[in-house]
Amino acid sequence: SCRTDREILPLIGTHLAVCPPITSWEAWEIHMPKDALTGKGRFRRFFDSPFFGAAIYMLPDKKWTVVNDKFCELMGYSREELSNLTWVELTHPDDIAANLELFQQAVADGTASSYSMEKRFVRKDGNVFHAEIFVLTVEDQAGTPDHNILLVQDISARKKAEAEVLELNRELENRVEERTRQLRESESRTQAIVDNVFDGIITFDERGIVLSVNPMVETIFGYAGAELIGRNARVLAADAELARVAGFPPADGGVLEQGDLGMLCELEGLRKDGDVFPMEYAVTAVETGGCRFFVGIVRDITERKKAEAELERARAAAESASEAKSEFLANMSHEIRTPMNAVMGLTQLALDTDLTDKQRTYLEGVTQASSTLLGLIDSVLDFSKIEAGQMELETVPFSLGSICAKLQSMIDARLGAKPVEFRIDVGDDVPHALIGDPLRLEQVLINLSANAVKFTSSGEVVVKIGVTHLPGAQCRLQVEVSDTGIGIAPEIRAALFRPFSQADSSTTRKFGGTGLGLAISHRLVEMMGGSIGVESTQGKGSTFWFTAHFFVGENVDDQPRHEVVTLRQGLRVLIVDDVEINREIARDILMSEGAEVTVVENGVEATQVVYEQDFDAVLMDLQMPVMDGYQATRAIRADQRLATLPIIAFTAHAMSTEREKCLACGMNDHTTKPIDKAELVGVLAHWTGTGRDREIPHRETRSPLNPVRATARPDTQVTEKTDDSDAEVQALCAINVEGALHMLCNNEGLLHKCLTDFRGKYAGHAAKIKDHLAEGDVDGAERLAHALKGVSGNIRADLVYAAAKSLDDKLRSDPDAPDVSILVDALASALDETDQSISSILAGQN
Repeated sequence: SCRTDREILPLIGTHLAVCPPITSWEAWEIHMPKDALTGKGRFRRFFDSPFFGAAIYMLPDKKWTVVNDKFCELMGYSREELSNLTWVELTHPDDIAANLELFQQAVADGTASSYSMEKRFVRKDGNVFHAEIFVLTVEDQAGTPDHNILLVQDISARKKAEAEVLELNRELENRVEERTRQLRESESRTQAIVDNVFDGIITFDERGIVLSVNPMVETIFGYAGAELIGRNARVLAADAELARVAGFPPADGGVLEQGDLGMLCELEGLRKDGDVFPMEYAVTAVETGGCRFFVGIVRDITERKKAEAELERARAAAESASEAKSEFLANMSHEIRTPMNAVMGLTQLALDTDLTDKQRTYLEGVTQASSTLLGLIDSVLDFSKIEAGQMELETVPFSLGSICAKLQSMIDARLGAKPVEFRIDVGDDVPHALIGDPLRLEQVLINLSANAVKFTSSGEVVVKIGVTHLPGAQCRLQVEVSDTGIGIAPEIRAALFRPFSQADSSTTRKFGGTGLGLAISHRLVEMMGGSIGVESTQGKGSTFWFTAHFFVGENVDDQPRHEVVTLRQGLRVLIVDDVEINREIARDILMSEGAEVTVVENGVEATQVVYEQDFDAVLMDLQMPVMDGYQATRAIRADQRLATLPIIAFTAHAMSTEREKCLACGMNDHTTKPIDKAELVGVLAHWTGTGRDREIPHRETRSPLNPVRATARPDTQVTEKTDDSDAEVQALCAINVEGALHMLCNNEGLLHKCLTDFRGKYAGHAAKIKDHLAEGDVDGAERLAHALKGVSGNIRADLVYAAAKSLDDKLRSDPDAPDVSILVDALASALDETDQSISSILAGQN
């Protein structure tokens, strides 16, 4: 042990102080007294300890004279090598000065002085190790230092550990310093955020006493921060009850409950100047350092509320504009279709008469142009409905084979003598029974096929239909329409599916069209869950392709049906209309088809009679006094026994919005005024069955929003007029006699009765409308105009119908417009002219 060493070494040194010079361990041991060794060999054993290095070197030459094995091991030298070295040569250069200083200090302190130190030794291989040494200086008889006894302990491992500890300490201190810096920066950032955040931040204790506020609170409420700290935060809310629910602290000093936390509420804030404003507020609890406090977040939403109000006004304006657009489209549809129906009907009637070849050519040209114009009208209305989000797809079973047969027939008719072959190739695995919207699929196929035929002067147009089967009884049709036509330049293709776009202006001049067909097809394909595109080479042709998703249905009959649509004999129909002429016309049309007809004047009578009698269908006018058609339908549907009774609306509007309004109140379908016999019979047949208990042609393509449009043909031809008198010409200008007779199944007696009734009951309606307007009764004036519109349309009094329609629309949309009086005068003039026409017609009867 260290203590034993220190006890033995002084004894050795005292003795050696008077012994002759020591040149070897044996010489040193011979002169060692027995009492110093305290037993023979004990010091030798101590000196040769394997646990520390021991050595003796002489002074002043500093050479090693005696060393133990451990010392040699530590230094890496042999004894012989060490005998020629001094302690200076073994000491690290940086530690020599400190070693000398300690030695000199030990000599200065007195005899047998000793010292200890840590130093570095340099091994023979150049490596350095740390050691702790204990040195005993032994003097000779003259008191001069003679030699030193050195004990060496290798402490490299300890120094390394200490260095690692120091490094760890330094690293820890660096981390602490870095973390402290980060915390300071984070605190600074947090404070900067709190100070500059858009929201107000308030901290308060459980009793609501404000602890701190950020600058935004001062901005929002108008208080200085010092004015709020120490006060109850409740002073910032206007309504006590709402503030309590929102999580503001109680004003009476009560404790904020846990249930009040975490909700984002809207309530009214109270500024310092008393101004009340809308704000959002939320509060949460925070616990830190054993303390619990609350943080309230406040946001002034005054501007947002203004923006929301403005947005609501804009939305209302947009909806109003949309409604106006829908009304405009409905009016335009009616205004355009009415003369178009007259043009097409009269042309067809003329074609059924004896004509010269030139006359027939002219009239066939009119028919073709009329069909084209009607298709254009349909395209514009379709596009408008898609743009307004009013287009909806059906999901009904249909036959793909029927659609292909119809497409083939239609395109063949368009080709005529054109040297172009048109064919349809349907893959063997394509299901013919599908569920989806057949009308829209057919529309896309016709658009693409008709385009291909239009731009192909020779060669072929091929429609290929393939399929990809999907999970859940679904499939994706893959259609390609290829042609050998003019092709499309690459820079033009990107614009093809945009509305009103064509390849270039020369295309329109040469081939015609508006550029709506592809735009509508693009939208319809997207609505059917697919996509559309084109591949083309200029001068070699184009391939338009599209995909559409459908469900696979059960097998259906692909054979087209061509039987005439008739009503089931004895069909019991209730007609509800407040205008007698309308009732008589509808009644005679249906009775001529074999129906049993009952007529009533308003909705109240209708609700009574349907409870007393059994009917197969009801034709319901919409605008009636006492109870209108909507109210009557709701009343009828309230009785579960009448839940399935077909109720079909009369309306002069053809837009889907009007139909949807009818369907929403419980009606099954809709047919238009003026009455079209084929349409009326077709709608009734659809809901009640036909005369042969057979479905009408392609019934699967029909929906309540797409009534059947059968081709109207008179049962017998109307006798041609040969009298060219002025009265007859004037009559034909005011009243479409042929159209009226066709609608009335050539019943001239009924026509004359209707004309007589019209003359007697409605000739003075313009004056009555003026009286209503003068009294400020716009509703009364509008009802008279609407009734006159329906009656005149049904007897085909076209002049009155047009004038009444314009006045009715204006009274609905802008009754205060300055041109209302002009429209009333125009109606009076039309009534006068029509009265003269009726007089001429009735005189001709006699």
